[in-house]
Amino acid sequence: LIESEKKIATIELAIQSIKAIHEVTQQPFPNIPFLNEMMRGLKRTKGAKQRQAKPLTTDLIARGLSNDETVMAIRDRALILISFAGALRRSEICDLTFQDLDFRSEGLILHLKKSKTDQEAQGHDVPIHKSHNERMCPVLALKKWLALADIQDGYVFRSLRKGGHIRKSITDGSISRIVKKVVKDAGEDPKGYSGHSLRSGYVTEVARRGAQSHQIMMVTGHKSDAMVRKYIRSGRLFMDSISIL
Repeated sequence: LIESEKKIATIELAIQSIKAIHEVTQQPFPNIPFLNEMMRGLKRTKGAKQRQAKPLTTDLIARGLSNDETVMAIRDRALILISFAGALRRSEICDLTFQDLDFRSEGLILHLKKSKTDQEAQGHDVPIHKSHNERMCPVLALKKWLALADIQDGYVFRSLRKGGHIRKSITDGSISRIVKKVVKDAGEDPKGYSGHSLRSGYVTEVARRGAQSHQIMMVTGHKSDAMVRKYIRSGRLFMDSISIL
């Protein structure tokens, strides 16, 4: 993997996967001389910092969301606002079904099924608040999409053919393209943005507003606050530092 120029994160994942298989089959993990030293040296040589998706912000969303009333524009508004407000992963966006929606007077609860941090498939409930700004309200946007697409069962977000014909569940690639389009329409360079920008954007945005890690984890479903603290530091970098000029 090193010779193939793979990323450090990919190599570490491969090692952990091999260790996990040994544990499952009750086999001892082989003693590999200098494995830890080799990995430390590799990190010093290549650098261990992972490439992160740029966070989407409420400002970018407000500037980049289309006001068109086409089928695609209505779907994209609902997808962006719900996914951002719920800090959803791409897999969670693709897997979300009508049966996972629980509309309340305060807003909406998403009953998410198994996710990356929920390997026992216990599920996770995500609250989506209504917004006083109708254009930016994720609940209103979703209701409009469901009514237009006549979705009463199955996947919530679906792919579209030319002419606005509704098809099957949306794909990871489509989510990334929708995010990049919003950023581009906001007048910014979409390079560095992806589907994960929705999730990282939520955490970064609420961190700027003073949210604590336990409040963020209630929405994101993180089991450890280590990753959340990293987003908080990033989101509050200018707020917590002191200007000298």
